[in-house]
Amino acid sequence: MLAQRQVPKPSPALVIALLALFVALGSSSVAAPARDAAKKLITGKQIKNSSLTTKDVKNRSLLAQDFKAGQLPAAAQGAKGDSGAPGLKGDAGGQGLKGDTGAQGDAGAQGEDGPAGPAGPNGPTGPNGPAGPNGPVGPTGPSGAQGPQGPAGPSGPKGFTSLAPVNFPASGADHIRIVTSTFVVPAGVTSCLVTSTVQTQPPGTAPNATVYFRNAVSRNAVNADDTQYGHYLHNDGSGGKQPAQTRSSVLTVTAGQTVAFGVFFGSVQGTWLNSPYSPTTSYLCS
Repeated sequence: MLAQRQVPKPSPALVIALLALFVALGSSSVAAPARDAAKKLITGKQIKNSSLTTKDVKNRSLLAQDFKAGQLPAAAQGAKGDSGAPGLKGDAGGQGLKGDTGAQGDAGAQGEDGPAGPAGPNGPTGPNGPAGPNGPVGPTGPSGAQGPQGPAGPSGPKGFTSLAPVNFPASGADHIRIVTSTFVVPAGVTSCLVTSTVQTQPPGTAPNATVYFRNAVSRNAVNADDTQYGHYLHNDGSGGKQPAQTRSSVLTVTAGQTVAFGVFFGSVQGTWLNSPYSPTTSYLCS
């Protein structure tokens, strides 16, 4: 395949000359001769490929647009130009749509306490609360000075009576012997301290520690004993007088009663029957 022959482009001078000629030939005075002369011009088709050389083209007469795209190499990029002056401020845009609520931020640090405000008015008094438990007993304080002696109180009835020797009953039974005289219990008196002493003289054959005695009282003619544990009578077996034995008891009384005091013997039996004894009784009531 034969290589295509390139036809060089006409120079600018040639193009200008041709245009001037065309204008001249186009006028009315020379229209016919110009058209005849134009027919004699050399056209691109009459120029053979590669027949024009650089000598036929004037230096710096062709422009980049006179060449086919891609024929001229790209020049190196020039330096960046200076920034232009800022433009005028544009008009404010319209308000945009409301955005979504953002996530809650972290709690800030606690602020310092503010100054105390003025005290408010007193509220109404509330009801009394329940009483608390009693506290522990405190230590005993020192004794105070002794006060003056009070007046002497009224003396209660008192008495002392001793009887001559008498005998135990002749048959086995409990036995009461009233020793003192009777008296009426005064107001305010509730008890009497009664003390009795008994001395016996049993026969030598009388058993030891079988008969016991207590203090006795008669209240309005009704006899009774002190109901406490009795003293047993002693017998040494000699048949002579035995050592005296004494017993004291507190017996209750009531104001207005008629009373008297004596001795009570229990379980009198055997050779103690009808044996002699001597009783003595005293009392002090309050």
